Amino acid sequence: MEKPKQKTIAVCTLTCSYGGDFEMIKGICLEAQKRGFAVLVFDAPENYASKHADKIGCGIFKLIDYENIDGVIISQRVMYSHQSETEIVEQCEKHNVPVVSLNFPDKKIPSVCFDDKYSFEKMVDHLIEKHGCKKLRLVAGPKGNGYSMTREDAFKNSLEKHGLKFNQKEIMYGDFWRIPALQRMDEFFASGAELPDAFVCANDAMAIAVCEKLFEKGLHVPDDVIVTGFDGLDLADYHIPKISTVRCDNEYAGREAVKIMASLFAGEKVEQLRVLEPEMQFRESCGCRPIDIRSANNYAYLSERDIGHQHYLNYKQQELATYSASLDKLSDLKDIFLNKMPFSNNAWIMLNHKFLNMEEDFKFFEDKPFDDKIDTFLCVQDSKGVEFPVIERRQYLPNLAETFAQGYTNLLFMPLIFGEEFLGYLAVLFENDNLEISRYERFAQNASQTLSSVKIHEKLEYLLVRDQLTGVFNRRGFYSQIEHFVFLKLKNKKKSNLIIYSVDMDFLKEINDTYGHNAGDFAIKVLADAISVSAGKNSVTARFGGDEFVCAVIESGDCEQAIKKYKEKFQKYLDDVNAASGKPYKVRASIGAQSALITEDLSIENIIAKADKLMYSEKSSKKRSVIR
Repeated sequence: MEKPKQKTIAVCTLTCSYGGDFEMIKGICLEAQKRGFAVLVFDAPENYASKHADKIGCGIFKLIDYENIDGVIISQRVMYSHQSETEIVEQCEKHNVPVVSLNFPDKKIPSVCFDDKYSFEKMVDHLIEKHGCKKLRLVAGPKGNGYSMTREDAFKNSLEKHGLKFNQKEIMYGDFWRIPALQRMDEFFASGAELPDAFVCANDAMAIAVCEKLFEKGLHVPDDVIVTGFDGLDLADYHIPKISTVRCDNEYAGREAVKIMASLFAGEKVEQLRVLEPEMQFRESCGCRPIDIRSANNYAYLSERDIGHQHYLNYKQQELATYSASLDKLSDLKDIFLNKMPFSNNAWIMLNHKFLNMEEDFKFFEDKPFDDKIDTFLCVQDSKGVEFPVIERRQYLPNLAETFAQGYTNLLFMPLIFGEEFLGYLAVLFENDNLEISRYERFAQNASQTLSSVKIHEKLEYLLVRDQLTGVFNRRGFYSQIEHFVFLKLKNKKKSNLIIYSVDMDFLKEINDTYGHNAGDFAIKVLADAISVSAGKNSVTARFGGDEFVCAVIESGDCEQAIKKYKEKFQKYLDDVNAASGKPYKVRASIGAQSALITEDLSIENIIAKADKLMYSEKSSKKRSVIR
């Protein structure tokens, strides 16, 4: 890309609309804007990142052009994709680009992080020392997850410090999400285990789920059992009772990361580890505050807002599926995307060049998810589609410099993935609104499915009308195309002629018998190329079977001169290939040509029959020669 005048920071993140990640991005963007920096956020979808991080989703990070980036910030969860983290840091070192990690300490690079272990241990200490809890159950995240393991260690340390027994079997792994946490609670009650004094949850989402299940069982929080969380989500604040939790000011952390980056830009020395202390919030669910139901309206509002947002996203997904179901071509999707994209700002859909090529089966490659050439499938500016040519991958967008010049500084890049096929990427200008960003992320998923579905349909149609060996049309495709051509000429009421060339290879049997069928296939492909290349535009080339080809050309000038020029081009093409191929045989062919004025009663079959007759006459007049 053309390097912008202002400093540009690339941010690597996973599903940045989610909770603390969004707050970090918000902080980064606000501080960067204040300092005149541009921000390019590369957002990997977490559903891929959690399972196939280094293979698929995090491929979006390979879009970064390190030669034209001034700095890189890696947000917290990318660190669990060790291969991606390593590659990013190595590329930064190679290109002398400063890099900062956010909320995960890294010995190699400057880091901004919260002391999760200290604060989680402090929460457990509070339950034991302030509320006299002696039997505590840990509701942890996924087994082996770094965040979860840090909080497990803090839980163990607090118990040990207070002389309480720890039982590994009693840990409940809720995977940081509501549904798994509810399932673990069902298993707990089914086991008949004694109710603990407190459920200590590794995040707020699981704490709310635990409260839900306790309420279902007729138990009250905190009177019957205490529940605590971690992260400081809005829902924890509006839940009844309010969840006692630990709040990490992620927006502040994002700002601090940019401040460190600014110091690195200036060549200043920075501290290797900037540790931020989270805020302890001892509230209603542990009994430190009386329950206040006045927050119920806020909780109801947030719930209604989130439900309404999900309904909106589902509706948009159904709209795309409905409108695209009957489409035959990818190009037909442009108008649908233009009308159905949920964007208030400029947006781009950039597709791998090979994905748009019907003759290739493009699949994701781990080391190279993007083509060198990227097609601007759709660019939306002021609610209008703008056409742009194919660009080099390192440009990102066809008009990036102009976009920056207009004062836009926050760009979000999301991969378009279907299965293991990397289609391209979606880019949008964004504001600091996590619902807005979540719409973009969902649209990227929906657009990926829609693009792939239409591509599959288009590919099947392509295969139905194409000859597999040569790529030219088959008999069915020929008649479909030529009828379309003739219809357009009749509709335009312009006087035009149709020239049919009947082409048949000479000595194919001898080539097959002497050199094998692979040699024969090579000769057939050369012949197909010679026919179609010589015909140029306004033509249809088809393989009718074996070594028999038919080519139809629309001609508005002198047909005799056109036929003469065609034969000269055709023969030169074969002569050039024969001279350069190094094959012990030559590709030769006989041609017959017949023209007719395009009228309502035009008979394609009659013209083909006459061209065939002329072709066979030429073939029979040729002297047999030794293949050499």
